[in-house]
Amino acid sequence: MERHPVAINPQYIFNLEPTPIPSCLVKSKTSKGCRKRKREEKGRQSRNTI
Repeated sequence: MERHPVAINPQYIFNLEPTPIPSCLVKSKTSKGCRKRKREEKGRQSRNTI
């Protein structure tokens, strides 16, 4: 009965990395999804200010 935390919990790999990872990257696992969300947030902020 050997435990494999990496296989059970994929996020364990992200925790080992010293650099902080945005939640969007963890959810979508793709930089494109993160960039799209950032663009949407910027667009919403600019619309609100206008």
